[in-house]
Amino acid sequence: MICNICGGGSFLPGYGGRLAPNGINPACSGCKSVERHRIVYAMYRALSSFTASLRCLQFAPDGSIDPKQFAQFDTSVYKGKNSMDITRTGLADASYNLIVTNHVLEHVSDRSEEHTSELQSHVR
Repeated sequence: MICNICGGGSFLPGYGGRLAPNGINPACSGCKSVERHRIVYAMYRALSSFTASLRCLQFAPDGSIDPKQFAQFDTSVYKGKNSMDITRTGLADASYNLIVTNHVLEHVSDRSEEHTSELQSHVR
């Protein structure tokens, strides 16, 4: 098996020693991706002719998305580079075509409709 994200061919057990349902090691030793990352990566690759014109904002780094597939790609890293409060971004409406929040929303303490509509207002 070859990792479709980094091209690596060595795999380790997943989180907590987990194996894939077929009994093989699921975590790429190169980029640390597991099945869900490689599936998302393949999905975006299949949509690359569509995503090439989009402006994307990604909250939290995630190797399953290749920034080169978008016309504009910005990342907000919590307490890091370009850190934004996901509930009050300060962005203008319709700033992006796509906002990616993989592995983020479950950490937001206030998931009220008011705050999810904050993100929706930035998508055109």
